[in-house]
Amino acid sequence: MTTTIRESVPLRLTRDEVMARLADRGFVVWRGTANATLPSDLVDHQLTTDEITIHTTAAIGADWLPRKVAAAASTLPTITRVETWDRRSGAGRTEFSGFGVPASASATMRIEPASGGSGELGGCVLHHEVRLRVDLPLVGGLIEKALAGRIAETLRQESALYDSYRSGTDRSGAPTA
Repeated sequence: MTTTIRESVPLRLTRDEVMARLADRGFVVWRGTANATLPSDLVDHQLTTDEITIHTTAAIGADWLPRKVAAAASTLPTITRVETWDRRSGAGRTEFSGFGVPASASATMRIEPASGGSGELGGCVLHHEVRLRVDLPLVGGLIEKALAGRIAETLRQESALYDSYRSGTDRSGAPTA
């Protein structure tokens, strides 16, 4: 079975402003620590003329899995996420690995002007479509369902961070020294 998660979050920023945030290492680090649903650590941040590549890791909590599955796990997995964004189009793809179970996940992302306008004054909408598959007999569907809800929540919280970021702030938004 494959589960598809679709999240679309309106932002006050334009597509170019979102892309500038993704190119800003300070924002990417802050985005990872500020997302209370799934804090992550930046492993690598690469910029080329054409692409932005962001590699992060995050340890999922027991609350991400069905109770019986979490109780049976000897360790909780660390998820690796590699985002690659096309700087010209504002489209991207993400590959996830390391779920600790036979699973695969990938995503496509795109940034579109809000309300079909130019996006200059009306902001934009950040769209994610994640495909998740867990290949475990009997419990695979339960794990997919649990992960899908948490992934959707994480994407909503992470997307909202684009509008709230101010350079030189900590996780709470307080100024840093």
